[in-house]
Amino acid sequence: MARLQKFPTLSIIIPTLNEATHLPLLLADLNTWPYELEVIIVDGGSIDLTTSIAKIQGLDVIKSDKKNRGYQLKIGASNAKGDWLLFLHADGRLDPSWGKSLYKIIQNKTSKNFAWYFDFKIKKNNLEFRFLEKAVALRS
Repeated sequence: MARLQKFPTLSIIIPTLNEATHLPLLLADLNTWPYELEVIIVDGGSIDLTTSIAKIQGLDVIKSDKKNRGYQLKIGASNAKGDWLLFLHADGRLDPSWGKSLYKIIQNKTSKNFAWYFDFKIKKNNLEFRFLEKAVALRS
């Protein structure tokens, strides 16, 4: 997909460990971003097809010597070249309006003074999932 230029570069850091069933869906969501994009996959030693899927998409994979999401995020951030960083879980999905929301944040000159996050939602109706969503919102 051809990307538009002249907009701050977005670096997306995705830590992975055996995410072959989830990663393609997230990468499809990311393909809706029309501007320059850097996707950094930091893999913690997957034994499934995670790294192959990333490479098929033309992405480089950084191998982490630790199976530790925080450590993987640190490696990804230290290798990022973008003006903005977005950290995502490989098993996450982005709302169809994610690009518009992020575009507004990046366009706002005062946004660089803050950290931003998306709401965490689980597509199951159990009460424990609503509790988890609230807990994540409080933590964020």
